[in-house]
Amino acid sequence: MSARATLILDANVVIRLLTGQPEEQHTAAVRLFERAATGEVALELQVLTLAEIAWVLDSVYGCSRAVIAEHLSALLETPGVVVPMRNVVENAIERFSRTGVDLADAWLAACAVAQGKAVASFDRDFGKFPDVQWQVPS
Repeated sequence: MSARATLILDANVVIRLLTGQPEEQHTAAVRLFERAATGEVALELQVLTLAEIAWVLDSVYGCSRAVIAEHLSALLETPGVVVPMRNVVENAIERFSRTGVDLADAWLAACAVAQGKAVASFDRDFGKFPDVQWQVPS
């Protein structure tokens, strides 16, 4: 019995799955996720890929923050999808969904809280998170 392969997902596969376009790539993406659901492969979803998905859904497809957060959260629950540091990713998606902060900064905030560290940034968006220690470099 061989171990199942783990494939690291690129954002374009997820975008094709979500948008249905182009049709042949959508069909291939659906098949890949079906293979993951049956345990044939595992699909690893990195946080950088999630940030790219969020950016594309916003800037190219004009999706709302709420819709983007729903899609990202649904991906985490998809059978066969593996997400490193899942609890931190979930926290980042929640921060992204309730603020005007982009997913990259929401990720930094979630990491800082999870690790008990401060964030060094000139970006005032970190002030939107009362649980984040934020230091402006001086």
